[in-house]
Amino acid sequence: MVQQLLERPVLHRASDALRGAILLFPIRIFLGFGWLRAGIEKFIDADWWTGDKLRQFLDVQRETALPFMGPLIDDLFAPLAGVIAVAVMIGQLAIGVCFVTTRWLRPALWAAITLNVVFVAMGAVDPSVFYLVIELSLLAALALGVIGGRPRRPNPSSVGAKVGVAIAMLPFVDTVHPAEVIHDPAIILVTVAMLGAATEALGWLHRPSVTSSAPDWRDGDHDDSELRARV
Repeated sequence: MVQQLLERPVLHRASDALRGAILLFPIRIFLGFGWLRAGIEKFIDADWWTGDKLRQFLDVQRETALPFMGPLIDDLFAPLAGVIAVAVMIGQLAIGVCFVTTRWLRPALWAAITLNVVFVAMGAVDPSVFYLVIELSLLAALALGVIGGRPRRPNPSSVGAKVGVAIAMLPFVDTVHPAEVIHDPAIILVTVAMLGAATEALGWLHRPSVTSSAPDWRDGDHDDSELRARV
């Protein structure tokens, strides 16, 4: 009787989801703590509340930022430094909380990706490039239904959009030398965009197996999101 119960497909799916959530637990918590640390660092810094620290950052990064960031720095970021500084601080704290608790995980991931892309475009590659790779992995896990709610069908147009971003960044690449590429914001964005496109394409190409193996509770009241949220 117990063996028959354990062999029920719904329990197999719940078990697979739990295993996936456990595997992703360390990187999700690590990423959450990283965002919380960044937010707390700014919260206890009086110069960040006034926007002075952000203005210093903009001045330093002005020379290393991608060319199209120059007008944004001069016409938007610098004049609104005080408001943007507080918004970034609050955003980083909120992102960290969402990652740790798995609440509103998808919007938190997109907010984190947006901030990291801006940081990279400003020339602040480290550690944003590593955060971006982790965030793409978590987005893929969300799409597969491994963490969060129900799985989502991959979108071919999303693949095209990411490839378009990669192509748009190519003219700004300064070097392909192995010792220097890690410091080149354009090639970092090209690489991350292509990784995102490849991940999305793999999900789309294998969508029959994804939809058949991922948890799907539409035929009943079962929902393992709470179970996965505890991990």
